[in-house]
Amino acid sequence: MNDPVIVTGLRDGPLDVVSLIKQIWRTDCGAVVTFEGTTRSPSEGRDVERLEYEAYEERASTQLRALAGEAVERFGPMPRYGRKRSLPAASAGSASTANEGEA
Repeated sequence: MNDPVIVTGLRDGPLDVVSLIKQIWRTDCGAVVTFEGTTRSPSEGRDVERLEYEAYEERASTQLRALAGEAVERFGPMPRYGRKRSLPAASAGSASTANEGEA
């Protein structure tokens, strides 16, 4: 098996999950597994227009990469793994985080 390809990052604006999948997709793997965290509304009886995020980008980028590396160590070397976070806001119903792994 080849070394895993780890794709992490922060994005200013909505996430393009299809683009992220294309970065990790391979013909020698039988599946791509995705998880998209979305902004839900209502929450606790109140309408939610959007969630706003802020981050110290250098530290957050380092931490995302470390978490992805930890996942590879803990769960085995998937050929490719991706994790991205939307900054600074995610509208109700839009993806705010995306995780992809090939199986």
